[in-house]
Amino acid sequence: NITNEASASDVILDINSVIGSDVADGGGIYVSNKVTGDIDITTSGEVRQNGYWNTGIMMAPTSGNVYAEINGDIEAGYNGIRTWVYGEKTVINVAGHIRQTGAATYQNGFSYRAAGIYVYGGSKEKGVAEEITITTNDITANGHGIRPRHYGNGPLTVTSNGDVNSQGGRGITAYHGGAGPVTITANGAVSGGNVIGNALCCYNGTGIYAKHTGTGTINITANGAVTGGTGDGIYASNASSEDTTITINETGSVSTSGTDADDFAIEASAPNGAIIVNNFGTVTGRVNLSNSNRFTNT
Repeated sequence: NITNEASASDVILDINSVIGSDVADGGGIYVSNKVTGDIDITTSGEVRQNGYWNTGIMMAPTSGNVYAEINGDIEAGYNGIRTWVYGEKTVINVAGHIRQTGAATYQNGFSYRAAGIYVYGGSKEKGVAEEITITTNDITANGHGIRPRHYGNGPLTVTSNGDVNSQGGRGITAYHGGAGPVTITANGAVSGGNVIGNALCCYNGTGIYAKHTGTGTINITANGAVTGGTGDGIYASNASSEDTTITINETGSVSTSGTDADDFAIEASAPNGAIIVNNFGTVTGRVNLSNSNRFTNT
């Protein structure tokens, strides 16, 4: 654990491997900067922390940016990577495989945060753009695969270059409550989990889930197979007047294994803006759009 609370400066770490214990509430790498400054972490080897509630890499800034270059694998019980957003840039690049092995969503009360990557924060009152950019390789998670929640202004961008597989949540789930675009690009397969009981709420089990309650576009691109478990393949909700665009390219597909009446291959709601679906790949199952200005199916 590293904490800077003495002077306004950046915390920069270049780490090989960290193999932690499985004790409760432990962590592999924990970095806190309680004064002005960035957090910058680079790993080249494995980070493993297998306790049920443990996090592989946790970054806790106070005001600065967060940069993470993860070149090795991460295995952890609760979150593979977790950070809060207080600066103008939160940039996470992962070349290794993240395995989140412990809690699934909605288990034991608070596990809706359980995810391979969990990013939370931002403030509309700051008056500056706060950029969240997440780029990943393979993720295997008992909870959500990737879960950013942006409460400030600025772009929210998620790019998965590997397969994202959720066993008990959503594959990719992105929320924006401020002003700025939401962009999700899936270059590999993305799958939602097969969940039961109270975990069935809130579109849990959806492959890709995007919700915008602020102002901005939603753009979702599937270049691989996107599959819903006990939820939709792709779900998008946009409260603003900006466009919501879903594109399935030639190598992409969207489907769901869900059998309930509210399980769709694609479902989108945008009462104040346009919904545009461009299907150059394969969509298997029903499509439910609140309104559609264009549906291209080739």
